[in-house]
Amino acid sequence: MKHIKPIYYLFFIMCFLFCCEAEDNSNPNQVFISNTDLEAFSENFGSDIQRDFLGTIVDTNNNPIAGVSVSVGSSNATTDSNGIFIIRNASVQSHFAYIKASKEGFINASRSVVPSTGTNKIEIMMLPENSVGNVSSGTQETINLPNSTSVKLNGSYVDENGDAYTGNVNVIMHYLNPEDENMALQMPGMLYAADADNEERLLQTFGMLAIDLRGENGEDLNIAEGSTAEISAPIPQSLMSSAPATIPLWSFDEDYGVWVEEGEAVLENGNYVGTVRHFSFWNYDVPVDLVNYCATFIDGEGNPLSNLSVIITSPTIGSSGGSTNENGEVCGLIPAEESLELAAGIQDTCGLNTLFETSIGPFSTDSSDEFVISDTTLSEVVIETVTGFFVNCDQESITDGYVKLSYGDVEVIDFVNDGDFEITFYRCNESTDFTLTGFDYTSFQSTDTITYNFSTPLTDMGRLASCNDFAYNYLYFQVGDYPPSDLIELPGTPFSDNSFVCRYQETILRTGISLLTFSPYNIDLDFNNFNGIGIYSGDNGVGDFSGPETFANIKIDGMIQLGNGIPGSRARNFVGTAEVLSFGEVGEIVEISFTGTIDVFQFQNINGANELVLIEEDASVNGFMHLIRDL
Repeated sequence: MKHIKPIYYLFFIMCFLFCCEAEDNSNPNQVFISNTDLEAFSENFGSDIQRDFLGTIVDTNNNPIAGVSVSVGSSNATTDSNGIFIIRNASVQSHFAYIKASKEGFINASRSVVPSTGTNKIEIMMLPENSVGNVSSGTQETINLPNSTSVKLNGSYVDENGDAYTGNVNVIMHYLNPEDENMALQMPGMLYAADADNEERLLQTFGMLAIDLRGENGEDLNIAEGSTAEISAPIPQSLMSSAPATIPLWSFDEDYGVWVEEGEAVLENGNYVGTVRHFSFWNYDVPVDLVNYCATFIDGEGNPLSNLSVIITSPTIGSSGGSTNENGEVCGLIPAEESLELAAGIQDTCGLNTLFETSIGPFSTDSSDEFVISDTTLSEVVIETVTGFFVNCDQESITDGYVKLSYGDVEVIDFVNDGDFEITFYRCNESTDFTLTGFDYTSFQSTDTITYNFSTPLTDMGRLASCNDFAYNYLYFQVGDYPPSDLIELPGTPFSDNSFVCRYQETILRTGISLLTFSPYNIDLDFNNFNGIGIYSGDNGVGDFSGPETFANIKIDGMIQLGNGIPGSRARNFVGTAEVLSFGEVGEIVEISFTGTIDVFQFQNINGANELVLIEEDASVNGFMHLIRDL
């Protein structure tokens, strides 16, 4: 497979890099009043629709930010401890959705996207509200960053009510570098703009500045009417050869979520320098014509291919990309009237590899395409589907929640719909281990982080429960093609004093369900010479529990009764591994995952005697235990 450049964002909002020339036919320091009418411009956003949003908000160290206020249209949400927000059925437009985020201590952040029909996954990186310098009203002063970014202030300020402000002023300023892979996450909106003639434009950026002013008591300040400031930002060395002598200057409108043309900047000694009348995000960009574009990817049987990384490359602009949702769809803005190259691939722990390539365009109007990736091509990768059912402590289906699957450095977050979840995931053959956690967004409760192994191509996690402090017994397992089985003991409602077993005595740890009368089966997972957290091997048999060997063994009685009603069956001769993930004290939690193979036997009447007959050899087995330790 070919390797293609990694993607660090979810929709076509990447900074376009291209060579462009512009005529120097105006005074670069001239400030002009834009003729942009954003209310009229918003007619380009399309018709009213409803869409679902699942987003992650992090800080500049990629740590999740809890308690962020998020809005999409009239719908509101707050991020949980994982920095996740969920907004369903938000009212947006068919070509435009604007997501706003705010929290004390951070600059207001946002994302604008072309909404797709499925889940719209949003990622925002908020910039800290850290002061880089102080000035005083009535004094002309310049604040500089180490990279030659600067702002020259003339000392005339107003508060958010338009009243004159006197006193000290804290200056908050960030430079956003087009070469930085995080710029697409940190910038507001997307690179979509209204030019001075109120026309739609797609932007190519040569750099951005975020500037906010705060008074002594934390009040929002801005430049007084009739006053100006000079801003200057460096041009990255890789863009210097394509940087025009003058370039349009754009400000971000936080009400509408688009960039607005408001002047020009001139190239001076490696910096773009311009004059502005107010502060917000400012952008040095060249505009191009655009169209809306959606691409859908399916396999040979018509099934949607989710979580594919998609890249579109322009011969003049460069590359931009996104990821397909559960419907196999990705949408965004692309340059008009250009022949483009499209590539789709997978991102896993082995890297990003191309599965599909084709030419598209040129497009003069909004367009969409459907592409089929052949089964032969898909056979080159391992496609995993992970399913399960997510409930709360009352065994009710969770309707407002999500699950998070982690495999190496790759993380996938998806909705839970009426308790059900399904994640399609691509991986290489380096490892079969993954973790999965379920989160109830309504109650802010979650499951444990479960370490598991893929049972390719389908891994059924069974029933997951979200309870306070995880104070419950839970066991799940599946053998071969027989239905998966799970049992849960909720806090305060034990099935039986001796039902769930988790006892450590001398050198043996015994876990499972001990009473056959309690359920259709009796499962025991025992460890010989147990010595704590770690991986234990099972090697085809019960083993000598009085000997020095360290091993794990699983025995399941009554197992087939779950599938076809045949009584007296059992499974044993476990070959595989059992991993003790956590081992608490008495009354605390013990967690174990196991995977491998097991033989299935059945009692049959042979010549008047009941004898165990092997009916399936080396059937796959995997499971998970979350138990309160008894002894």
